[in-house]
Amino acid sequence: MALNAYTVLGTESDPLIHFYHEIVDPKRDAKKGEAFAGLHTQDYYEFSFFIAGRRSIKVGERVYDFKGGEVFLVSPEEAHGGGLTHGTLDRYRLHIWPRALAYFPEVRGLDGIFRREKYKGNRITPDEHQQERVYGLLQSIDNSIRLGHKSTRNITAFADILKLLVLLLDISEKREVRVAHTDKMLLDILAFIESSYDSVTVGEIEQHFGLSHATLWRLFSRELSLSPSAYMLDLRLGKAKVMLSQGFEVQTVSDECGFCDCSYFIKQFKKKFGITPKRMKMEKEKL
Repeated sequence: MALNAYTVLGTESDPLIHFYHEIVDPKRDAKKGEAFAGLHTQDYYEFSFFIAGRRSIKVGERVYDFKGGEVFLVSPEEAHGGGLTHGTLDRYRLHIWPRALAYFPEVRGLDGIFRREKYKGNRITPDEHQQERVYGLLQSIDNSIRLGHKSTRNITAFADILKLLVLLLDISEKREVRVAHTDKMLLDILAFIESSYDSVTVGEIEQHFGLSHATLWRLFSRELSLSPSAYMLDLRLGKAKVMLSQGFEVQTVSDECGFCDCSYFIKQFKKKFGITPKRMKMEKEKL
């Protein structure tokens, strides 16, 4: 039995991200128990998270035997075919169309997932602790879809999908960072940003701390659920709000908070706070 794929991003007729839970009984679904189907490619990235049962899958010239706890991933250009299913198969499936990557914050940070070497890294095997984290995120996505409020369930599901992909990348590249070390480094980075928030760039942060772009992005995404650039934008807008409440002119606030273009500052400020900087300044002056 496969539940209908839920569209997390896009529309049913033009999907960008699908997520669903699938249970296959090979005794009932005979075609699922046959030998390998003809190899094929598809127009989306596929992730299969095996909970129970076993499934053989051929990718290129190689055959993998997947069991509970393991993860299968395949890119659009990789030919593959499902094979024999042993026991009742329980798995979650995630399909991501390449167009969806435009909605991902700084997608380069996930190159190890979406731009792998062809036919390399099609299986990820988390350890017991990592499996618990993977299952926890899968359950959180499932709960958001089934039980979440209609107006926000896609947002919360998408946020957890990003966290899940970051976790898969850490597992596949064996880059899981100890929490204590992560906390210390993150605090140091945030202090560095705070000291020069009006001018610092992501490149300068990477250079100062000796981090790659991907490592910095993963650190912020995992701990703050924001990209470094999004965090800095939020920080600058927060500082701008304080300055406006103190009576500073809009152009001055834009310059002092590190915005090179005042019109861009106004656009981002209104997007975040639902009001223009000038209007907020005027309302504060009336108090």
